Amino acid sequence: MGNGVVMVCGSRSLSASAVPLVNQVVQSLLSAGRGIAVGCAAGADATVISSVLAAGASSQLRVFAAFGPGGAGAAGSVSAVSVVSQAATNGVPVTWWAGGPASVPLRGLLASRSLACVRSVVGSGAGAGLVAFVSALPSRSWGSGAFPSCGSGSWSSVAAAAKLGLPVVVFPVGALVGVASAQLPVLPVSAGGAWSCAGVGIWSGAWRWQPSKNLF
Repeated sequence: MGNGVVMVCGSRSLSASAVPLVNQVVQSLLSAGRGIAVGCAAGADATVISSVLAAGASSQLRVFAAFGPGGAGAAGSVSAVSVVSQAATNGVPVTWWAGGPASVPLRGLLASRSLACVRSVVGSGAGAGLVAFVSALPSRSWGSGAFPSCGSGSWSSVAAAAKLGLPVVVFPVGALVGVASAQLPVLPVSAGGAWSCAGVGIWSGAWRWQPSKNLF
């Protein structure tokens, strides 16, 4: 993986209308020379992997899988086994069992996988950060610890990244399209902060957490 790795995550039930946006963001990151780290779930993760492979940019991708080679221990339709296997076949580095062994309960396995992916981005170079495609707000208050559980794996990853000092950007998709910044949750970081427009072009539809150095 090169410098400036960006973790990309999002809803497992990504709407078809959001797929072109995910593809555009992935292509923007690849064009900027960023590495991309991603999980192994259906929905946004699978879309990201497919987009990178279609661009012939396998060398810029790393996948963190909560299951083993061939789909061992995969969580049914929640896991994008075929897409992850295709990535591995194309030479993409895949960290199998990234959340721990199969004996770990599924919820803990997925959370640990996501945290491992977040941590892999830290220190990767200028431009490192996290981009999330979120289709709902957290369903409960933030938990404690390195991976603040809130009923949403995507939002928990956002919070975990922010706590590590990474710039984070969220794209509201699906039912959240058009949501105002004031409706987004305040992240559980000691420095506090607020949401602001992430940029121009395709980034104009996203929100960036401040204070953070500019990801783009």
